[in-house]
Amino acid sequence: DVEGGIMLTGRLALLSLFERRVAIGESPAGWGNTAGHAALRAWLARRAWVEGGVGLSELVYRSSGIPDVKTTWWSPAYEASGGYEIFRRPTVVLQVLARYTTAMFEGRRIQTTSVEIGLLGRR
Repeated sequence: DVEGGIMLTGRLALLSLFERRVAIGESPAGWGNTAGHAALRAWLARRAWVEGGVGLSELVYRSSGIPDVKTTWWSPAYEASGGYEIFRRPTVVLQVLARYTTAMFEGRRIQTTSVEIGLLGRR
């Protein structure tokens, strides 16, 4: 994941996120998923935060019968996450977080969950 944003207030930030979960070349089923979201992050306490956002998700599928042809679908996507800042200094933050994303493609729901450790630069 790649994320960046700006602080709106002392406890609220506006973020943009880019996620790439599975790539076609790494998937035995021949599919991949990426998503981009705009999100709001709110600190509930000094180091604990929650986040929610909306955006677009892309599902790419490559048929095994015709490997040179791929089909792409776009769909609205949603994300929710929560985290804790383990180490916080004026220019850097080390955090642990859990993130859930979901999108529907022609009646099929794609859902991802992840537990991550993130290193953020701050200004």
